[in-house]
Amino acid sequence: MARLFGTSGIRGLVNRTHYPDFYLHMGLVFGTVLKNKKVAMAGDGRVTMPMVKSALSSGLLATGHDIIELGILPTPALQYYCKRNSVPGVMVTASHNPAEYNGLKLVMADGLDIYRKEHEQIEKLYSMRNFSEDSVNRLNRIRYSDWSRNGKIEHDASGRELYVNGICKLVDVGSIKSAKLKVLFDCVNGSTTQTAPLLFKKLGLTAVPLNEKLDGTFPAHPPEPTEANIKSTIEAIKERDVDFGVVYDSDGDRSIFLSPDGKYLDGNSSIPIIVRSRLRRGDSVVAPVDTADTLPIVAEEMGVKYYQTRIGGVSIVREMMRRKAKLGGEENGGILFAQHQYCRDGGIALALFAEAVAGHGLDELVDSLPKLYYTRDKVQSDASFPSIKSKLLRHKHIGADETDGLKLRLDDKRWVLVRKSGTEPVYRIYAQAESKNELNSLISSYKKELFGK
Repeated sequence: MARLFGTSGIRGLVNRTHYPDFYLHMGLVFGTVLKNKKVAMAGDGRVTMPMVKSALSSGLLATGHDIIELGILPTPALQYYCKRNSVPGVMVTASHNPAEYNGLKLVMADGLDIYRKEHEQIEKLYSMRNFSEDSVNRLNRIRYSDWSRNGKIEHDASGRELYVNGICKLVDVGSIKSAKLKVLFDCVNGSTTQTAPLLFKKLGLTAVPLNEKLDGTFPAHPPEPTEANIKSTIEAIKERDVDFGVVYDSDGDRSIFLSPDGKYLDGNSSIPIIVRSRLRRGDSVVAPVDTADTLPIVAEEMGVKYYQTRIGGVSIVREMMRRKAKLGGEENGGILFAQHQYCRDGGIALALFAEAVAGHGLDELVDSLPKLYYTRDKVQSDASFPSIKSKLLRHKHIGADETDGLKLRLDDKRWVLVRKSGTEPVYRIYAQAESKNELNSLISSYKKELFGK
């Protein structure tokens, strides 16, 4: 059975790997599996969004579902709407992928990502489809409604206010306003153009906008906020008199922060900063195995319980719920705050980060973190994982962790993690060291030895 879903939904090249009929078929399959009468829908503003939404909507309407059209919103805003209104939803987004991609993310009526049961049902039903066969066989597989019970589309513009108000209820807005913070925000011309200005206003932040006009071609820089991709923003912040900067990805579920001098603060910095500000002794935080040691060191110092998971949002959510953890997150800037909702959310991440800076100042917070260096890379390779694992284990090490791939701890401050992608012939390599030179040397030597590159 062909796999449709990656770690964050379905993605593909529009009119190359995924054609209009694909989205129609997915609408029919989603509509057959989903039990709720209503389905909320939003998108991140990509050029192909109208086509994808139209095709998808036809399938959902044909299976008797009413569509609540929310317009352009960040993914976490759709999830918050679904949670508050007890309806499932579909987000039309390819997240951080380039502009030529689009995709679908299915959200359940509690705001969580699609459950494994429905996930398997959708993939099985899609693999069995034959939409050109006779009507009897069609009706045995797809739950078409009677013509008189086809769904309808209604529009609801409340998603933006609902989401922003939900965030503001959970932070100390008074202290943030009192700090009179000036913040650069880069919306990468994506969906946070619809919510970030209102969130800044309600938090009392003085906004310095960048790439704040919606444009589905993402003309300023690629929609994934890696350090290499946002060099123009890093240069821009050095020229502004601001307290910090925030850069979102195109669908607003991740946020990267910048210091006034352009230092790149990914999840390995922002999550420990929020832990210091928000969590107390006995609380819990969850992060995946590729996280730098900064977070577990800070957690141990504070008496906060630290739990490690496989890489991916679903694994983090599952462990957070099991451990009743208040906070979770990833080095790529995806932060989850349980009191708000169990999903990555760039909006709540900004609010919590601003609250921390208002209370302590960014310099003090950054200076309090352990001085470690971290990077990640990838290599195209068809090599088997057992062969790579065997080579890796030949190195002298003090510990090996197989939570996800193989993480080899070389000493107290250095480690290397190698894992194989589940969707493409790629290996991802992560490493930590005490200096940039040592880090670069570590990555280079392992890439050459393991993959000859």
